[in-house]
Amino acid sequence: MNKERLKRHREIAQATEIMEKLLTETTISDIRIISTQKYILDLFSINIEETNIPSGLENSPELYLENIDPFALNNSIFDFYQILKNLGDDITICDIGSANSLLSITANLFFPKVKIISIEPVASRMSEAIKLNEKLESNHEFYKMLFNEVTIEIRYDYALIYFPTGKTLENILSKIMNSSNAKMGIMAIESHGDLINRLNQNGCLSLDKTVSKLISPRHDPLVHLYQYNQQALRSKTDEVLEKLYDQEKSVIEIETNSKKWIGLTERSDVHFKQNQQFIINLKYPPRSVSSEDKFKFISIKEVDFETQVLLNLIKYPFSIIRKIYPNDKIFENSRGEIISY
Repeated sequence: MNKERLKRHREIAQATEIMEKLLTETTISDIRIISTQKYILDLFSINIEETNIPSGLENSPELYLENIDPFALNNSIFDFYQILKNLGDDITICDIGSANSLLSITANLFFPKVKIISIEPVASRMSEAIKLNEKLESNHEFYKMLFNEVTIEIRYDYALIYFPTGKTLENILSKIMNSSNAKMGIMAIESHGDLINRLNQNGCLSLDKTVSKLISPRHDPLVHLYQYNQQALRSKTDEVLEKLYDQEKSVIEIETNSKKWIGLTERSDVHFKQNQQFIINLKYPPRSVSSEDKFKFISIKEVDFETQVLLNLIKYPFSIIRKIYPNDKIFENSRGEIISY
């Protein structure tokens, strides 16, 4: 064994000892996690500080950066160490939106039999992981693009998902499920509130097991492993989301007390609850629609011109329009008054 390899083995043994000791502690502060991770990575001269986002990608929804603390965006080397330790050897994980590809760095250092496929549109984020991969002559793969831009067939055991819910997540799930990779599973880490509830409402996914209690603070500290059933039927939630994010179905019609009012689906978001329930939060007008309500999605072409004008007015700042009742040609204003149009 040459000196360089012997030195690396000693560094890995030292890093492993530090991590194993830290993981036995019951309470670990964010500062401790960050500083200890930096110390471990410094042993191997690895610098994963966040790089500047290239112009044009700053507000991309696929990057999930909006008003989110960087610490909440990333998982620590300790979390990835626990995950890989529990999953065992000889598996392949597709890390979607891998950022600095810390998962591949963790595998490279401590789990050489595990293969990581990192997909990340900001190439500079993955530079340290790629350098280490080349130095150790490992077989990890790196794709400098968005997941939905990957055109080749990627083979893996688990796709790692750590995203907020929304249209981008639905596009990713659709691409995963349209893959011919029959043994594919999903490894999910709660992101910012209700990712796990969303996956539990997917008709084609079944929860296999939970592993690895994470040390980084999360809404749900467990890693959830799902299996995909190609023969299963889609759920009501799946069908609603497909229509909600369909640009051709940009109007939602809600029936309340035998009266039908309408709003726009533009910039709506969905909060996923337990027991297969959800709430659609409309932006125009700012109203909530429950999964238990009676509603449907229609095309703007099905709405007459006068009503279309009112729908556009809803989007203006300080709009006084609360609800539009197209069948009765009336709308309710912010003072609760009913006005004909």
